[in-house]
Amino acid sequence: MLPQLTSDGVLPPGVHPATLDEIAAVFATQTAIRRNLGSRLRRILALAQQTGQLRKAFVWGSFPTAKPDPADIDIMLVMSAAFRSEECASEVRQVFDGEIAERILGATILWIREDVPSELVDSFLEQWQIDRGGRRRGIVEVVT
Repeated sequence: MLPQLTSDGVLPPGVHPATLDEIAAVFATQTAIRRNLGSRLRRILALAQQTGQLRKAFVWGSFPTAKPDPADIDIMLVMSAAFRSEECASEVRQVFDGEIAERILGATILWIREDVPSELVDSFLEQWQIDRGGRRRGIVEVVT
């Protein structure tokens, strides 16, 4: 269960596990923009899951906040060590091409393989908990 947002409208610092349904209930119902972003998130994760190699997914940025109209969704996908994006069907492959994902899916998608050093993943997760103003905020790990 996601914690309550702080008085600043953000999650408390930390990585907060939540199901996709819980994320949608909290962050994808308030406005048409948020509903659209919630649909995009579902589509992106469904495409990534089609590979059978999605291990983890994290969402950060303005989407998991109280901001009424976030511009996009920021996602990091952790894929299996054996994953090769070039072996995916073209529709799925767009998730793993940053420029195409931004243009077609309306999301900033970063992805890595699970065999990268855990310190690197931890560093990413720590950095994404700092907003542009230097304040700490939480991020969400999507769990199934």
